Amino acid sequence: MTLMDMAFRLKVGLRRDGQSGAVIAYCPALNLYSAGENESEAHAAATSAVKLYLEACWERGKFEHAMRRANFMPAASPTALAKAKTAEFISIRESAYDSVVDVDVQLTLVGLGETSCLH
Repeated sequence: MTLMDMAFRLKVGLRRDGQSGAVIAYCPALNLYSAGENESEAHAAATSAVKLYLEACWERGKFEHAMRRANFMPAASPTALAKAKTAEFISIRESAYDSVVDVDVQLTLVGLGETSCLH
Protein backbone atom coordinates (compact mmCIF):
# COMPACT_ATOMS: atom_id res chain seq x y z
CA MET A 1 0.00 0.00 0.00
CA THR A 2 1.26 3.47 -0.90
CA LEU A 3 0.05 6.77 0.57
CA MET A 4 0.27 10.15 -1.07
CA ASP A 5 -0.54 13.28 0.94
CA MET A 6 -1.47 16.60 -0.61
CA ALA A 7 -1.73 19.66 1.60
CA PHE A 8 -3.90 22.66 0.73
CA ARG A 9 -3.92 26.05 2.45
CA LEU A 10 -6.61 28.41 1.19
CA LYS A 11 -7.83 31.81 2.36
CA VAL A 12 -11.44 32.07 3.50
CA GLY A 13 -13.31 35.27 4.24
CA LEU A 14 -15.80 35.29 7.13
CA ARG A 15 -18.63 37.77 7.58
CA ARG A 16 -21.81 37.86 9.62
CA ASP A 17 -24.98 37.93 7.54
CA GLY A 18 -27.24 40.78 8.63
CA GLN A 19 -30.50 38.95 7.96
CA SER A 20 -29.85 35.45 9.28
CA GLY A 21 -27.15 36.24 11.83
CA ALA A 22 -25.11 33.30 10.53
CA VAL A 23 -21.42 33.66 9.75
CA ILE A 24 -20.83 33.11 6.04
CA ALA A 25 -17.51 31.64 4.89
CA TYR A 26 -16.34 32.12 1.29
CA CYS A 27 -13.34 30.49 -0.38
CA PRO A 28 -12.79 32.40 -3.64
CA ALA A 29 -10.08 30.04 -4.93
CA LEU A 30 -12.64 27.23 -5.26
CA ASN A 31 -15.81 29.39 -5.27
CA LEU A 32 -17.20 27.59 -2.20
CA TYR A 33 -19.57 28.96 0.42
CA SER A 34 -20.42 27.55 3.83
CA ALA A 35 -21.81 28.91 7.07
CA GLY A 36 -22.00 28.48 10.82
CA GLU A 37 -23.57 30.10 13.84
CA ASN A 38 -20.22 31.69 14.82
CA GLU A 39 -16.76 32.14 13.29
CA SER A 40 -15.47 28.87 14.72
CA GLU A 41 -18.35 26.88 13.18
CA ALA A 42 -18.03 28.72 9.87
CA HIS A 43 -14.29 27.99 9.78
CA ALA A 44 -14.94 24.29 10.48
CA ALA A 45 -17.69 24.23 7.84
CA ALA A 46 -15.36 25.84 5.27
CA THR A 47 -12.65 23.27 6.04
CA SER A 48 -15.16 20.46 5.61
CA ALA A 49 -16.53 21.95 2.38
CA VAL A 50 -13.04 22.23 0.85
CA LYS A 51 -12.15 18.66 1.83
CA LEU A 52 -15.44 17.26 0.48
CA TYR A 53 -15.06 19.23 -2.75
CA LEU A 54 -11.51 17.98 -3.33
CA GLU A 55 -12.48 14.38 -2.54
CA ALA A 56 -15.51 14.55 -4.85
CA CYS A 57 -13.39 15.96 -7.68
CA TRP A 58 -10.89 13.14 -7.25
CA GLU A 59 -13.55 10.42 -7.10
CA ARG A 60 -15.23 11.73 -10.26
CA GLY A 61 -11.98 12.05 -12.20
CA LYS A 62 -12.33 15.84 -12.28
CA PHE A 63 -9.52 16.79 -9.89
CA GLU A 64 -7.07 17.98 -12.54
CA HIS A 65 -9.80 19.90 -14.35
CA ALA A 66 -10.96 21.59 -11.12
CA MET A 67 -7.40 22.60 -10.18
CA ARG A 68 -6.66 23.96 -13.65
CA ARG A 69 -9.99 25.83 -13.73
CA ALA A 70 -9.00 27.45 -10.43
CA ASN A 71 -5.58 28.32 -11.98
CA PHE A 72 -3.53 26.00 -9.77
CA MET A 73 -0.31 24.40 -11.01
CA PRO A 74 2.84 23.01 -9.39
CA ALA A 75 4.76 25.85 -7.75
CA ALA A 76 8.11 24.49 -8.93
CA SER A 77 7.00 24.61 -12.57
CA PRO A 78 8.77 27.28 -14.69
CA THR A 79 5.39 27.88 -16.32
CA ALA A 80 3.85 28.60 -12.92
CA LEU A 81 6.54 31.11 -12.06
CA ALA A 82 6.14 32.92 -15.39
CA LYS A 83 2.35 33.02 -15.09
CA ALA A 84 2.51 34.14 -11.46
CA LYS A 85 4.26 37.33 -12.54
CA THR A 86 1.50 38.28 -14.99
CA ALA A 87 -1.62 36.53 -13.73
CA GLU A 88 -4.44 38.07 -11.80
CA PHE A 89 -4.80 36.30 -8.51
CA ILE A 90 -8.02 35.39 -6.79
CA SER A 91 -7.84 37.29 -3.56
CA ILE A 92 -10.00 38.31 -0.68
CA ARG A 93 -10.53 42.01 -0.13
CA GLU A 94 -10.22 42.01 3.63
CA SER A 95 -12.44 45.07 4.04
CA ALA A 96 -15.38 43.02 2.72
CA TYR A 97 -15.10 40.50 5.58
CA ASP A 98 -15.06 40.55 9.36
CA SER A 99 -11.97 38.33 9.25
CA VAL A 100 -9.87 36.25 6.88
CA VAL A 101 -8.63 32.82 7.98
CA ASP A 102 -6.52 30.04 6.51
CA VAL A 103 -8.18 26.71 5.85
CA ASP A 104 -5.73 23.81 5.94
CA VAL A 105 -6.89 20.57 4.33
CA GLN A 106 -4.94 17.39 3.76
CA LEU A 107 -6.07 14.98 1.08
CA THR A 108 -4.58 11.51 1.42
CA LEU A 109 -4.70 9.12 -1.52
CA VAL A 110 -4.20 5.40 -0.98
CA GLY A 111 -2.56 3.23 -3.63
CA LEU A 112 -3.98 -0.23 -3.10
CA GLY A 113 -1.94 -2.04 -5.72
CA GLU A 114 1.73 -2.52 -6.28
CA THR A 115 3.08 0.22 -8.51
CA SER A 116 6.44 0.71 -10.05
CA CYS A 117 8.02 3.59 -11.92
CA LEU A 118 9.81 1.07 -14.11
CA HIS A 119 7.83 -0.90 -16.69
